[in-house]
Amino acid sequence: AVAFQAGQIAHCIDAWKEITMDLEILTSVSGEIIPFSTIPLQGNVPFQPVWKGPKCNFIDNEILSLLNKGVIIPSQHKPGEFISPIFLCDKRGSSFRMILNLKTLNEHVQYHHFKMETVETVASMMTLGCFMASIDLKDAYYCVPVSKKHQK
Repeated sequence: AVAFQAGQIAHCIDAWKEITMDLEILTSVSGEIIPFSTIPLQGNVPFQPVWKGPKCNFIDNEILSLLNKGVIIPSQHKPGEFISPIFLCDKRGSSFRMILNLKTLNEHVQYHHFKMETVETVASMMTLGCFMASIDLKDAYYCVPVSKKHQK
């Protein structure tokens, strides 16, 4: 099996150009540009708790996984950096989900309403003979690269 690599959809830009000339789609495939409404500035580094025991091990493993997939890269402190804290949510069973809290950064991003249909809505559209499929999109979000100018 081929290992997943973040941003890999950008390698297929020529194929995308064969099926669409939509600039919004082609820009996303090449490197998503975050629509900032204001320049994000951060006065203070947000509070980040110190994790211990199983939670610390879980976070270490998640960060290693994100590094291996190319979702994140090591970086150095720079002037103008914007740091977002992480937290953990309990998952069913005895596991966790690591969340990057982008609430403060999102205050600087233009808001665009996006309506997400529910399974119930889609099921109500089904007619006799229709088929429905479920696709695991666990890492799909990471396939679209972020523009280099919006990375820190």
